[in-house]
Parts: sequence; C-alpha cells; structure tokens
Amino acid sequence: MTPKIVVCIATHINCARRLNFLKLALTSLAMQTSAPDAVYIGASIPDNSPHMHELTELLGSHAGHHCNITVGQKTQFEHLRDICRANEFQHSAAHVMFLDDDDLYTPDRVEYFRRFLTDNPVDICTDKYAWIYEDYEQTGVVSAISG
Repeated sequence: MTPKIVVCIATHINCARRLNFLKLALTSLAMQTSAPDAVYIGASIPDNSPHMHELTELLGSHAGHHCNITVGQKTQFEHLRDICRANEFQHSAAHVMFLDDDDLYTPDRVEYFRRFLTDNPVDICTDKYAWIYEDYEQTGVVSAISG
C-alpha cells in the first residue's frame, strides 16, 4: 500500500518578502515528482495589510489545497494545531511533512519520503517514527532515521 502523505505549511505574512517566500515554497511543492495526497496551509496576516489581496489570490490559485487565512498573528504551532483540528483534515492515517514558508523542497522530496516509508513501513499507531532530514550544508545528502 502506498503511504499517504500530507504537507502542512504555516505562515505569517507581515511583509512582501514573506509573501514572496511563500510563493517560492508553493512553487517548489508544485514541482514535486510525486504529489502529496493533500496540502494544508494556515496563513495569518495583520489587519488592514496591503498584502491581503495578493495572499488570497495566491492561495486561491492553488486549487485543491486546504487554506485558512486568519487576521492577526499566529505562531507556526497555532497554525499547525488548527490544521490538525480542522474538520476537513481527513488524513488521520497519513504521514505529515512540514514545509516552512521560507524553505524549498527539492523536486524529489515527497517521492523520497514516500519511497522510504514504503521500504521501511512505520506503524503510526505505535511509538515508531520516521525522521527524514536534509543536511546539504555538511554532507549534501538526505538522511533517514527510524526507530
């Protein structure tokens, strides 16, 4: 069985630079060689922000993504908590990947994670885990740990 993978993104848009980071992150996600089963985005933005229209337009252009915009500031964990509590979060048996709004995924990131989980099944109902991380600065490779 192919593992379900959900990507969660949390962002606070307080300037044009943060909005541009989010655009680049979403572009890297759209270029995946293996698409995630779902994408959840939690975004917060200050009241009366000049970037509100551009943010709603950006998130609206990504059909199929589950998006929630909050006026006011939230922390990453508040966004992620709200995503997991949301009624539309139907992926309780999925593996979750996190994408920071100022990070980029390599094109094979989701495919690598899915292949690792296929080759090393993890029972998400127990205390087992899979932690996959990149260490490009020091080694240039993707590493995986399971336990």
